Amino acid sequence: MLKQLSLVAAVAMVVVGCATGAGGPSPEEQVQQALAGWTAAAEAKDLDKLMTLVSEDFTSSEWADKETYRYFVQDAVEMGYLDNADVNTENTKITVEDGKAVAYPVDMTADFGSASLELTWTEQGGKWLITDVSMETW
Repeated sequence: MLKQLSLVAAVAMVVVGCATGAGGPSPEEQVQQALAGWTAAAEAKDLDKLMTLVSEDFTSSEWADKETYRYFVQDAVEMGYLDNADVNTENTKITVEDGKAVAYPVDMTADFGSASLELTWTEQGGKWLITDVSMETW
């Protein structure tokens, strides 16, 4: 019986090891997971969750820093511009190079209209965080 139990434990460890992979998820998979979290937070208009995905080092041509970006999103939520938000990442391509990743296009529709976003992510402390957002509306 003990021998059978040891065999079962050994098989379980092999299966778990195979399922998690030797090095865990790839950078692309990590960014995809972070993007899924961003998508859920944006659609739910969960400003606090959304901001956990934005780096303190955030800078953008449209928003000077994380605080300015937060106020922009907060105003959009309060004014109803993000009501009925729907984020489509079906055509989004993620490219990763040297600890940075770009996810584009991230298409969004809401009561404000439609936009295509480019999200730049940077690996910081083992997490992928947004360090830049570019937005084109139409």
